[in-house]
Amino acid sequence: VDHGYSPAKWDLHISNVRLSDAANYQCHVITKTNPKSSRSNVKLIVEDIIVDIRPTDVLVSLGDSTQFSCQFTGEHRIRREQITWLKDGKPLVTDATRVTTSDELPNATVTTLHIVASQLNDSGSYRCSDGHGAQSREAKLYLRDINQQMSLRSCSPLTSFRTVFSLFILDFFLFTL
Repeated sequence: VDHGYSPAKWDLHISNVRLSDAANYQCHVITKTNPKSSRSNVKLIVEDIIVDIRPTDVLVSLGDSTQFSCQFTGEHRIRREQITWLKDGKPLVTDATRVTTSDELPNATVTTLHIVASQLNDSGSYRCSDGHGAQSREAKLYLRDINQQMSLRSCSPLTSFRTVFSLFILDFFLFTL
């Protein structure tokens, strides 16, 4: 509860709003000098925003281009200027080799990250976020060097053996073709 600069002003601020915060809130004011009681009902509706990222794992050779797309759906539209791409948990800086585009559709906002010519430092995990807690799950970019040896620099202790093995098999088949 915030009074601001006036004791007569009462504001309820809820930070980091979650679905569990959805409720009817009441404010009761009873003063000593005036026996009136005043009530106000405020209904808080928290909407679930669905964020989908595609593809989730990508294996490319150095210099190849690739892209990730995120789709934000929900009753209220997410504006394109609210969307941020994250690489390894930090805001991604766009440049000539990392370009983002966004489209606001009637039922969704779609944003795409285009990696024009992949470099070693592009390997890692990618997410998109609306800046208010809605985030996609993690998508990984794996790079092969010129000698067809897979660079797994983006692997973390949480990377599953199945993912690494699948990428190894994919790399093996591409190398033998």
